[in-house]
Amino acid sequence: MGCLENKIGADFVKCLQALEALYEYPQWKTFMERGIQSILADTEVDIGIRWGNGHFLPAGAPVLDSALVNDPLNLLNTPEYKGASEAFRKGLAHFLHSAKNPSLLTDVLTNMHEALVGKLIAVLAVQVVAATSTYDQPTQLIFLEP
Repeated sequence: MGCLENKIGADFVKCLQALEALYEYPQWKTFMERGIQSILADTEVDIGIRWGNGHFLPAGAPVLDSALVNDPLNLLNTPEYKGASEAFRKGLAHFLHSAKNPSLLTDVLTNMHEALVGKLIAVLAVQVVAATSTYDQPTQLIFLEP
């Protein structure tokens, strides 16, 4: 029995997490992307997951998934929204695992709140800088962590 098998065992969710972690390494991205897409396409029954943006996501109504998951992920996938993006992804991961562990639903709300506040702070900072720069005055913004 290998060391990875000792850590993961027969836990399906831990296996998905291991694949996501491996995908993060640049030299494995293409290989992992093709392999995961191929495996999911070849499954004979719907296993309730799909692959998107480097993460396994629960399969659901594709139109809703696109609007509620992919659109925010794509919008947050820029350096200025890094904190908000990480909170949103963490919230999605907690939501994915909440079927087995319902106590994670509280964390989902907390993470999504952090993502929303992070996005709001970034947007407001840009608007404040733009508004004050029209008066040629130095601008100093101080943000407190939520």
